Amino acid sequence: VMLRRSLQRACQAQAKPSGQQRLKQLFMEYGKTAIVVHYTLSIASMTLMYSLLRSGVDVSAQLRSVNLDTLADQYDSRIGGGGDKATTFFAAWCLHKALMPVRYPISAACIVAVCSRLKR
Repeated sequence: VMLRRSLQRACQAQAKPSGQQRLKQLFMEYGKTAIVVHYTLSIASMTLMYSLLRSGVDVSAQLRSVNLDTLADQYDSRIGGGGDKATTFFAAWCLHKALMPVRYPISAACIVAVCSRLKR
């Protein structure tokens, strides 16, 4: 029993942190600068998603092009056809949230780059 617990602890210690855990570590290490960089990138991402949707990008075709047919069908049935600004904003927010696994590593890299640049 003791050996099993020590092996579990060793495995947990060696486990690679997730993107969200890594981002939390960066916030602890770099402080306010990390928060400003992360939120700036998040606002830019959200703005980009909203702008793309408002300019008429066919979201369902883009989703189908990366083999996300089920998600494209759900998008068509719930939001498809455009709609008012609130609907477009909600769709942009959903896309923004769906891209979190992509945004976290980008945020981490930018935080390290900006903080190292500011230290000079």
